[in-house]
Amino acid sequence: MLYTLWLKLRELLTGTNNLQFQTEAMSASPSYEQFRNLFRERVWYRDWFGNSLRERWPLLLFLLAFQSLYFPINQVVSGGVHLYIPQIDGNIPRLSFFVIPYAMGFMLMPIFPVLAAWKFPRQVFQEYAIAFFSVMVIGFMIWLAMPAYIVKHSFEPNGFFDQLLYQLHDGDSSYGTHNSFPSSHVYYVTVAMVYFWRKWPKQWISWATFTVANAASTLFTHQHYFADVVAGFVLTWFAVWITRRHLLPFIRRREVQFGVADIHGTSIRRQ
Repeated sequence: MLYTLWLKLRELLTGTNNLQFQTEAMSASPSYEQFRNLFRERVWYRDWFGNSLRERWPLLLFLLAFQSLYFPINQVVSGGVHLYIPQIDGNIPRLSFFVIPYAMGFMLMPIFPVLAAWKFPRQVFQEYAIAFFSVMVIGFMIWLAMPAYIVKHSFEPNGFFDQLLYQLHDGDSSYGTHNSFPSSHVYYVTVAMVYFWRKWPKQWISWATFTVANAASTLFTHQHYFADVVAGFVLTWFAVWITRRHLLPFIRRREVQFGVADIHGTSIRRQ
């Protein structure tokens, strides 16, 4: 009502009709249409998977930022289930030297996406990034819907590896004891190894060995229970399956529609 009165008053005082005034106002500032076109160009039609690290860095930063949600989730959840199986977990010894592959897996978790963005061809990086994001989303939802925790028993450190493991257990307690089921230690590493295997198949023994050593390290350091490790492998399989069967074809069809890439995931334009 006030806006209509203002238009009438301005028309009487200046002799400028309402349509001309509205056109001048629209030309003086960015229009909705201009903003929508800019959004489509910069976001909707962008080739997020690119052909180089220079083109992939925004997606890479997003994935790493999303991965870091592990820490706040661990802080906010409480209670939950204790998935200790006495017949299995009660018979797994503490082998402190496994703290080395465990620490390697932990340090490499954020490095794997960087290596993928740097070295993978577009088709492989695209599939890895989708599977990586999928496994995180599903894993985080399980952590929030069904919190699971680990009970760590104290021990007297005796030797170098015992000291390292003791420090690991002590450090874990400072930011929470949850987020155990499924094991992110298992699914982050295993998803990466699946696609490292695809990129460098001749080194498959190395990828398989590290996958097994990483999973074993979560058990022998008593950082996870057997159920956590199994769930980590199952979640990895499901994330890779749903990516190949449903998510990847859907995204590639959209890329064809937007003129970003062909149906096989090959980029058809440079940014």
